[in-house]
Amino acid sequence: MDQVQSPIVKAALAQKALYESEENFGFALDFVDDTFKLSSKETLDVMVNKFLTGRKIKVELTPEKLAPMPHQQIRLFSETFHFARKFFTTSYDADKERLNPIPLIQNVFDALAASDN
Repeated sequence: MDQVQSPIVKAALAQKALYESEENFGFALDFVDDTFKLSSKETLDVMVNKFLTGRKIKVELTPEKLAPMPHQQIRLFSETFHFARKFFTTSYDADKERLNPIPLIQNVFDALAASDN
C-alpha cells in the first residue's frame, strides 16, 4: 500500500480540508467577525499553527511529507484541525454573555500545550 494513500494520511488531510471549507464553521467565523470586529479565522489559524509548530508539525504538509511521520503526529495534526473547527463552531453561541470563542479556545490550547500530551 502506498504510504501517501494510507487511511491515516487521508483522514488527517480530510480534517484539514474540512477546517478550511466546512460551511457551519464559516458561518460561525463570519458571525464572530461581525460581532467582535476581528478576523477570527486568522486568529484561529495562528493558534493552530503555534500549537502544531510547538510540536514540530508544519501546518502546510503535503501527503508525501505527512506519510512518513509517526502515526501519533499525524493524528495530532488531524485532531488539531478537527478540534479547532468543531469547538469553534459549537461554542460561538453557547453562552450569551461570552460569545467570542477565541479566548476559550486559547485556554484549551494553553492547557494542552502545558500538558504536552
